[in-house]
Amino acid sequence: MKNLTRRRFLQESSLLMGAALVPSPLLAQQKKTSLQSVHRFSVGQVQCSVLKDFALDYETGMFFSEPSPEIEEQYDAYDNIHNGTVHSPYSAMLLRMNDQNILLDTGIGYHQNPVSLGDHQVEMKGQLQSLLQEENLGPEDVDMVIISHFHPDHIGGIYTEEGKLNFPQAEIVVDQQEWDFWHSEEGQNLMPLFTDFIRENIHPLDKSTVRFLQEDYQNVVPGITAIQAPGHTPGHRVLIIESGGEKLLYAADTFLHPIHVENLSVQTVFDYDPQQARKSREKVLNIAEEEDALVHAFHFAYPGLGRVARKGSQWLWEYTDQTASLNTDR
Repeated sequence: MKNLTRRRFLQESSLLMGAALVPSPLLAQQKKTSLQSVHRFSVGQVQCSVLKDFALDYETGMFFSEPSPEIEEQYDAYDNIHNGTVHSPYSAMLLRMNDQNILLDTGIGYHQNPVSLGDHQVEMKGQLQSLLQEENLGPEDVDMVIISHFHPDHIGGIYTEEGKLNFPQAEIVVDQQEWDFWHSEEGQNLMPLFTDFIRENIHPLDKSTVRFLQEDYQNVVPGITAIQAPGHTPGHRVLIIESGGEKLLYAADTFLHPIHVENLSVQTVFDYDPQQARKSREKVLNIAEEEDALVHAFHFAYPGLGRVARKGSQWLWEYTDQTASLNTDR
């Protein structure tokens, strides 16, 4: 299989969204009661809420670049692949632990006017803020925000359109290498969609108030360990949340679809360094197996929770019960 290179990533990134991102007819689901977009469960004493901020449909070629016929035959096994598109939720997570409210990623943000994606104008009205209200939290109640990486669907909710912090009391935690890359000349020469979100949500941050992660397996707070998993972006991180002998692996964008778990050679155009991304996938899968961890993947079918298992030389993904933890009483 022909490898995507960094040069190709840079050359083609300006075409990705306009040519291959499809406004989803399923976005109407976002207007239904937000209770359908909150999935609650626990890890030991940690109360977790998966928050479905937004969703878009992407052409399959963006998620599975240059797939083999054998891979294409697998599309029919997944409800979120239909008519040449992949339906992709953006699912951030809220953790209530150690008397703190900790947010993992911030979604795409709420944009009053449509956002330009190449030739498309797409409404991006992320509902993270309204979902946090369903959790009885206001903007000042979030104590910490941990950012896995700086792609738009993870940083878009750091600031409002008016340039105010959405979570003014929160400590922002980011990877040092991720910060450095997106402030470099190379990072600032990527597609405008990326750089616009960086300019609006990362550049305004006061560096003196940001906590930087510099080591692998670095402790963030008791019970949360940040692990380096680069490749999707230079400083991409995953997290292990541990409490009472139970563990959750927040995999962020290590995998965009279960097909990437079960076929490690399948690449996506969104990975900055595909070879490194594959190594990180292997690393994260091994961690998930060794730690017997429940896994959350940001873009998997909502709420994105499942487990991995090894069968010979192949990895398998199995979704956990998609509704078992949905509690509409609170």
